[in-house]
Amino acid sequence: MAGGSRFTVNPFPELVLTAEDRTELIQISHDLVMAKFAEYQEHINNQKYVDQARWKKYSKEGNMMMYLERKKANPESKLPALLMVGPLPGSLDENMFGLVSPTLESMRIKSSYLKDFNAAAVLATIV
Repeated sequence: MAGGSRFTVNPFPELVLTAEDRTELIQISHDLVMAKFAEYQEHINNQKYVDQARWKKYSKEGNMMMYLERKKANPESKLPALLMVGPLPGSLDENMFGLVSPTLESMRIKSSYLKDFNAAAVLATIV
């Protein structure tokens, strides 16, 4: 790729957020995390049972299974829900390092080492 970049140009303009926008986004993320913790606790309390009427097997890698929520289980939702069950390789720190990119530059540096994607964008840094 002489003279070019392996990364796609960011197609989005810079997203300018007010302090109120940031506060609201932080609250939304907090609410989502707390809801997922509650769902996780329910999963543990149900002996890690996966309801096959609600979840359809989507993919499997090693001991990790990914499920996609069946549309009839949540017809009001416009977004697909995923459920991953099983251990992730590596430590929590390693997994979080792979998931979090505060800037476009840091995301591209990580991607260069991991060779996992080339078309992504950071719209705004919240915190």
